[in-house]
Amino acid sequence: MANQETPIATIENPLPGLRLRPFAGDSDFPAMAEVANAVFAADVMGWVRTPEHIRRDYASFTHFDASKDLAMAEVDGRLVGYVRTVQWIDEKGILVQGQVGFVHPAFRRRGWATSCCAGSRRGSAKWHSCKALRIPCTMCS
Repeated sequence: MANQETPIATIENPLPGLRLRPFAGDSDFPAMAEVANAVFAADVMGWVRTPEHIRRDYASFTHFDASKDLAMAEVDGRLVGYVRTVQWIDEKGILVQGQVGFVHPAFRRRGWATSCCAGSRRGSAKWHSCKALRIPCTMCS
């Protein structure tokens, strides 16, 4: 357990201090809004989300389990991104899976969010790729 809490940097994980953790609930919404709004500003999207907007959105999701479908990424205790996977059955009975991720612009282009999304497509309940990236992770403990 202590080893998983120790930040490490490798070639696969060039971001010292990065760790993945599960969604902590209501207390995460303010930091999620901060990350999302930084993304929207950097990408000139013109959107602004409050913690209440995100809280309301998450409450309305069906077939969503935040403990399995959401990974939070922190660097030195600061939320720098999050990725969620969603799934539904379409009108033809086909399982559709999608991902939505937000990475603070100051922490982009490191590869870990892409890996998280790629792992989610495999359909595993623990879909992130912490072991492959050697990222400390409390979701696997």
